[in-house]
Amino acid sequence: MTVDRERTYWIACSGGLDSVVLAHVMANIQKDIGLLHCNFQLRGKAAEMDEDFVINLGRQLGIPVKVKRWDTKEIANVSKENIQLTARNLRYSWFNTFVEIGDCVCLGHHLDDQLETFFLQLRRGAKVQGLSCMPKHKDGFLRPLLTYKKSELHAIAKKNNWSWREDQSNASNIYQRNLYRNLVIPSLKKQGLNEQSVIACIENFQFVLNDLQENYTPKDKFEVVKVEHAAWNNWPYWYKHYFLTFQNWSKFPVHEVDKLVKSSKGASFQSEKYSIWNEGDYLAIAPSQQETQALSTSLVSPEKVHYQKSFLYIDADKVKGQLWTRKWEEGDIFYPLGASGRKKVSKFLRDKHVPHHLRSCVQVLLDDQRVIGLFGYLPDDAYRVKNTTKLIRQCNLQ
Repeated sequence: MTVDRERTYWIACSGGLDSVVLAHVMANIQKDIGLLHCNFQLRGKAAEMDEDFVINLGRQLGIPVKVKRWDTKEIANVSKENIQLTARNLRYSWFNTFVEIGDCVCLGHHLDDQLETFFLQLRRGAKVQGLSCMPKHKDGFLRPLLTYKKSELHAIAKKNNWSWREDQSNASNIYQRNLYRNLVIPSLKKQGLNEQSVIACIENFQFVLNDLQENYTPKDKFEVVKVEHAAWNNWPYWYKHYFLTFQNWSKFPVHEVDKLVKSSKGASFQSEKYSIWNEGDYLAIAPSQQETQALSTSLVSPEKVHYQKSFLYIDADKVKGQLWTRKWEEGDIFYPLGASGRKKVSKFLRDKHVPHHLRSCVQVLLDDQRVIGLFGYLPDDAYRVKNTTKLIRQCNLQ
């Protein structure tokens, strides 16, 4: 187990076998650890005894213990949620306060818990995200025991004479998880259930989820997501479908995107929030930019100007009337800086090999007569800044 010395590892400890084994194992590593105990006050004296046990365990191990109490029944009545869901929300809300300050919360989930989660999710009709079950580590939460069976944890505790508390409610099949734990999964095992095949299936779903999160998740609302045609063509249908629904791109059906891949370069689909483009050898999914950015200008003397790539700089004396901006249109023409003659904006962008999904966003700068520049590229040659320029008009988009 790799431990970061610069953070505290808080172990969610109920007093049961799983969390007690985890506490002992991590205490032996001799790092900065502590125990977090949730008392939901649902089991009367038994809940008080669990709390006392965890406090004493902390003393025995020489580590700090933090306890949080809730009147869970009352909170559930107010929120109109079932008690199990209320307890879960309270627990993770508290745990997240430690994650937010940079600490890590360790959970005692084991392989049997993972199997139960899988079949519960399967029963609910879950898809990739649900069937990927519990990750070993994510967003400040760590599950070090996820590859161990409960029987293995029991053997370790017995060998080391570690005591723990038994939660009598685990024997009741009123709760759905207990029903699967005590009846459904044992019955499946008697019929030849291959646990490792199920775990391998879970790991495959986790791989899919991680791949999408790492490689196809925009870092911000403006980022463009790219998928190579070769990758798209090799994906099975269900993967394509999940890819499109993963980021709420489901307005683009799989069969239509298949057609788009085979269509001509520059073809696209548009929706209110996104557009998807065929860029020749890859697909580009970009946020739709419906509105034109506002123009901002200022006058600067040549000796004080600080050039920036996203700005347009023109000779102020050359401007005819008012300056304004809009997205470029078919038929727009200008005289590119340094070029010998005029050129259509569409041809200029094509010659510059600007991807189609970026071309649609390009805005032009105009005065009362014509196009005098392309934002992000260059001004019209007739409006360029020269040695004789007395005042520069600095233009940018906001």
